Amino acid sequence: MCEVIAGPGSGKTTVLTEHILYLIRSLRIPPAQILVLTFSRAAAVQMRSRFFMLANNSGASEDACAVTFGTFHAFFLRILQQYTPDGFRLIDGKERTALIERLTAAVYPSAPERPFPDEIEKYIDHERNRAALAKIQGQLPAREPDPRLAELRRMYEEYLRENRLLDYEDILGRSYRVLTENASVLETLRSRFTAFIIDEFQDINAKQYAILRLLSDGRRLYVVGDDDQSIYGFRGSDPSFMGRFPEEHPGCRVLHLRINYRCRARVADAAESVIRCNRLRIRKQILPALQGGCVELVPCKSEREELQTVLGRIDAIPVSQRRQTAVICRTNRQTALYRSELLRRYGAGTSAGTTAGAAGQTVLREVDRDLKAYLRLVRDYADGAVRRDDLLIILNRPVRYLPRSAAGTAERADPSALLRALPAGSPVQCALKQLFSDLQHLSGLPPRYFARYLLDSMGYRSWYAGRCGAGGSAALKALEETAAASSSEAQWRKLWEQALSDAASGKTPADHVQIMTMHGAKGLEFDTVFLPGLNDGIIPGRRCRTREETEEERRLLYVAMTRARNALILLYETGTPLNMNMPSRFLAPLGIRTDYAISK
Repeated sequence: MCEVIAGPGSGKTTVLTEHILYLIRSLRIPPAQILVLTFSRAAAVQMRSRFFMLANNSGASEDACAVTFGTFHAFFLRILQQYTPDGFRLIDGKERTALIERLTAAVYPSAPERPFPDEIEKYIDHERNRAALAKIQGQLPAREPDPRLAELRRMYEEYLRENRLLDYEDILGRSYRVLTENASVLETLRSRFTAFIIDEFQDINAKQYAILRLLSDGRRLYVVGDDDQSIYGFRGSDPSFMGRFPEEHPGCRVLHLRINYRCRARVADAAESVIRCNRLRIRKQILPALQGGCVELVPCKSEREELQTVLGRIDAIPVSQRRQTAVICRTNRQTALYRSELLRRYGAGTSAGTTAGAAGQTVLREVDRDLKAYLRLVRDYADGAVRRDDLLIILNRPVRYLPRSAAGTAERADPSALLRALPAGSPVQCALKQLFSDLQHLSGLPPRYFARYLLDSMGYRSWYAGRCGAGGSAALKALEETAAASSSEAQWRKLWEQALSDAASGKTPADHVQIMTMHGAKGLEFDTVFLPGLNDGIIPGRRCRTREETEEERRLLYVAMTRARNALILLYETGTPLNMNMPSRFLAPLGIRTDYAISK
């Protein structure tokens, strides 16, 4: 039994793969009896590849390939498929989104107050995880605050049961029930696997931990992680399991990988000074292997000044080094802003570039035509007369089962006249009435919310993704990014036209700077990292209320800081004396005053 606490850049994957080889060679454990689990498909593939390369170079026997690598969900999905007699089908993402859209429309018939589908999906997953955890702990689940959301979740789960469907989050809950209710299945798995290795242990949640303890039954268990890099609390991850692991497994050895081979000394020291402020953590000391490095704290009066500062610094970086440069943001809105600015400057930075090629150009042209038709219709509807040509373009984009006759015969028509021309209460009239209601709701929305309402609340995203696959998704992501970076329709049109132009010219410059969120940066590393927008309200976010939530936000900043190998530039807004901004409280250990006196 062993717990390895592996700080950033400490060679965690090397230690893991060497340990697997040690189990096979020194302890003579058959490779087929070794189970290696992690939390992402990419991590599982990388680990398997690294191990096979190590085994091959060290002359290990061919049966070393029999080691099982996988994610928790993938492994237990196979277990369910093998040992669940009544059968089921895993619902895919598109089908799940379409189901949630339909149920949401039934529970919230008024479109303007209807939650977005992605919000409902997160809510359902969160509540089901909470209910499963309460059951495992022998408690009654907490009552849900919104009765309509509770009803929506009940309808969703009922549909899955009646149609023998299983979603991603239900895999572990059902697996736990199979293992606790079927002793023969549990015994079969215990006899099949005798050594368990868990990567990224800080990301484990209560369901996964309960299953792991049940399956391993106190036998050889080797877990590796860093509680300071636990950033998935919204998925139920709980870093406290790392701290409790030695107590719950008597005789467990605790090993610390203390040397950071990635970050130079100044970067590593700055990150350490930030994370040491967390109280709910395992105390540790990380030692940088490389001296030097650069950490800068850059105050800016506004987001625009901050943006121009970052772009000016990027201009000074040699073209050959820009692929090893990253702008890492806390929010999707910030990433969209930086992508759009890089789009203007370098002709890169949005997802539109991924749709190059004849098929991609067709998708972009269709999305462009639809968007412009919707924008014109919104303006015309407010003026009391809509164009027939525009109506014909979007009548069934997404599908509404509206015939062309619903658009009338006149070049321009009063919406109320079009409705009166249809049989009262007929499906066609109801569908057209809903379309006009959506147009009314879109009126006056800023670009960011206009795009989101069109794509999610009106179902355009799921319809187009089902129609065009990855090409459609990339085009819609470009549309979203340009909208999120725009403060007006005119600016949005300009950014969108630039995205179309650059995609059409096939621009894929070598000086492509990487732009991502802090969550998306996990596991990556770059020579130079910019962290803009380090202000209270952004990080930590406004919704942080508890110590646990605030400490997770600090861990998120720590993860972002430790992506930098050589240079780390931290930017924050001070505002003006009349409109002051507060730097993130997390910057206090770096010498930044985190009260309003900063602007005086």
